[in-house]
Amino acid sequence: MTEPATCEEGQRWQRLIKDNQKNFSRLHVVIDACVITLSYMFAWALRFIGPFAANAVRARSFQQYMSALVFILPAYILLYHAFSLYEPMRMQGRRLVLSNIVKEYNETNQYGNTVTVESFNYSVFESQAIQAAAAGKGPDIINCFSDQLKQHIDAGTVQPMTDYAKDFITEMGDYIYTSDKLTQSDGEIYSLPWESRVTAMWYRSDLYDSAPQSWDDLLAQSSKASTDTSLGFALGLSEDGNGTGLIETFIPWIRSAGGDFLDKDGKAVFNSDAGVKVVNFIKELVDNGSMDQTTMNMAYDDV
Repeated sequence: MTEPATCEEGQRWQRLIKDNQKNFSRLHVVIDACVITLSYMFAWALRFIGPFAANAVRARSFQQYMSALVFILPAYILLYHAFSLYEPMRMQGRRLVLSNIVKEYNETNQYGNTVTVESFNYSVFESQAIQAAAAGKGPDIINCFSDQLKQHIDAGTVQPMTDYAKDFITEMGDYIYTSDKLTQSDGEIYSLPWESRVTAMWYRSDLYDSAPQSWDDLLAQSSKASTDTSLGFALGLSEDGNGTGLIETFIPWIRSAGGDFLDKDGKAVFNSDAGVKVVNFIKELVDNGSMDQTTMNMAYDDV
């Protein structure tokens, strides 16, 4: 709940948080390189200096053996990257879940189908998927954020799956989405969400008297918790420029105010009275010192 109060220090902390994962990944690479190098040197010493030295035939000098590391190290690092060993744990977790689903399907499906998963960075995913579909080489299934679905529908990247989706929802029984909820403005269903997120508010019991019960309560307690060196509230509205963090953070607030992000026809309605109320409340939080613009530039994972 607490964040640096000054803009300069807040920006410093923001950079530290955002760079933390990258720095950790770089450190991981360096440690792996050191381990590989030391292991290679130990293997050489064991063979030519240790108990096996008597039967060893040294065809090359130590320097020549070590020069092979110029090729060995990059090869190992590339292999580690190829198997996604340097990805953040939260991304590895999603990959593992999907991998297990695909593995089970490949082993048990009655149609003889084999599913292959290909991953792309989200910054290029949409354009590549749309281009591939236009060329007749698109994937059979894509996994995208819900706010990206409309673009794929308009581009023809995805096709209706209404009958199958309705049967699936009926058979699942405990599936959290209804057919009506997934039906688009043209009356068709194009997607079946396979994960859902819950946005929760955390508070520190040593700074807040109790869990805020209303917006006014939050405004009062966060203002009280703010000091010269810390802020009482943080709301991450960024997600590395793709807007997903803003949407996923904004939606619970606008629904709490009685509105929604989109109407039943998929038209944006966040500029309603409810949307204005949310924006004005966020402004109040900044104006009364509960948080500052630095925290809003953070992604919700950073907060």
